[in-house]
Amino acid sequence: TFAGASGLGYAYRGEPMISFNGLTRPLIIEGNGSTLKLASGMRFGSFDPVTGAVFNPVLPFTDPNFSGQPWNIINLTNCVSATVRDLEIDGNIQELILGGQWGDTGWQLHAYGIRAYGNRNLLIENVHAHHCGIDGLIVGFAGLTELSETFPTTLINYQGRHNARHAMAVVGTTQLTAINSKFNSTGRTRFASNPAAGVNFEAEESVCRNGLFINCEFQDNTNVAFVTDTGN
Repeated sequence: TFAGASGLGYAYRGEPMISFNGLTRPLIIEGNGSTLKLASGMRFGSFDPVTGAVFNPVLPFTDPNFSGQPWNIINLTNCVSATVRDLEIDGNIQELILGGQWGDTGWQLHAYGIRAYGNRNLLIENVHAHHCGIDGLIVGFAGLTELSETFPTTLINYQGRHNARHAMAVVGTTQLTAINSKFNSTGRTRFASNPAAGVNFEAEESVCRNGLFINCEFQDNTNVAFVTDTGN
């Protein structure tokens, strides 16, 4: 949706392709080998909200009125149990209409493959998330401390490839296990946003604890394979 006017809080606003919030019974998204692909021609970055033209700000720049974001392919928030399996997620970075940068560095707007926040139990199995404008997968849980109960996140045969910022970002967890998963080639297609890493643990208003990676691969990323330099 194009704003066509100032002061609406966006220049171009997208919607999640699939979104679930606050489910009290288990959710299973069963892909059966199908693909969810972002449409071509979606705006991503900074744009003039009145004219729609590309806007090139001086960073840092976080005025939402100039934001263009396609939003996320799968959005999972505050669910008691969520499973996503046997699915390909194509962020179609090659066909984004790229605006100016937005955020503290690069393009820090919503174009995630899977964004999963506040879920008490999360399983990602046989999922390939690639060519997303920011992260293939981001996992978070606000307000956790070292004494919080365990809310497990499990990845089995997850692949994150050719995403612009991370194959996976973790911004709050008390238990994350990744098995036979790949976190590769971040920032290798069209553009990159720092830290352009395979995996980033960044505790935002939370803690990150008990990460276990078994037989996983981190290679060909623009910057580091694995970064954890912010938060507790």
